[in-house]
Amino acid sequence: MEVSYRFTVWSLIYGLIAVLLIFSCSKSGNGPGNGTNTITVSGKVVLEGENDHSGVTIGFYAVAAVDTAITNLQQTYPNLGVQLNHAFAFDHRQQAPVYTATTNAQGEWQIQNVNAGTYHIVAESADHGWRYLLNRSIQGSVTISGLDTLYQTIRRAGNISGDVVLKPYQHLEITGNAVINPGVTVSVPRGAYLRLAANVILTNSGTLRVVGTAAEPAHIVAGNAAQQWRNIVNSSSGRYELQYAAISGSNLGITIEGDIPARVDHCYFTNNGTALQVTSRSTMTLENLVFTNNSMGLAFGNVNP
Repeated sequence: MEVSYRFTVWSLIYGLIAVLLIFSCSKSGNGPGNGTNTITVSGKVVLEGENDHSGVTIGFYAVAAVDTAITNLQQTYPNLGVQLNHAFAFDHRQQAPVYTATTNAQGEWQIQNVNAGTYHIVAESADHGWRYLLNRSIQGSVTISGLDTLYQTIRRAGNISGDVVLKPYQHLEITGNAVINPGVTVSVPRGAYLRLAANVILTNSGTLRVVGTAAEPAHIVAGNAAQQWRNIVNSSSGRYELQYAAISGSNLGITIEGDIPARVDHCYFTNNGTALQVTSRSTMTLENLVFTNNSMGLAFGNVNP
């Protein structure tokens, strides 16, 4: 009986230890790295024109609701303004990432212990701008595609004497006051960015075409999110075509002067001083525009019918 008793006690002790070990290895599911849904996400980003693809920052950002006052209104009036979505409204510089990684020389990156969910994924390089993969659902370990290439940023200041035609997702940075010369076209397509440095004035004496799509707008933004660019203004020979574009971060925004052809439609103006101003009669089309968080949205001066 004594031997049997000791065996039972030791069996009970070992059983309790096993139970404790099981519970100590369980994950609560609360927060990165502690949930049963934590997974590994990887990918590869190539820098245009480079052999070394290291140093690209990958960021996973929480998905916040787009301005509900506007989206609710547009549900009632679907033809009012541009249909607002994250492609128009998201700027990764306005929030901190949830997860980050940096690419190696081959452009490869990996983030472990990512909680399942939906994220905006951003790839960014100092000389190649940034690119977004929005509303990406992560439900298991996965290799990300869609952020494969970052294109080299084009930089201009002073006289722009030759056409600048960006690729989709490429960036054009205006580093100082600049003039688009007569006969010259600057074209910013879907997913591409025209970035202007602090206090910069871009004078359009040629053609400025910023044309995106409803799913992938083109963008005009501040080069530094904390410093406003001044404005884009045309001369008598300037032409504008702004369609499906998001314009933000300016002091005086877009100025249309003189009797020039100008088309501005399906655009989103946010976080500007004055967003869009027409200072004299023009042959223009203004329609389906959304203005939010600007000191002044649309301004007219010295305009006769």
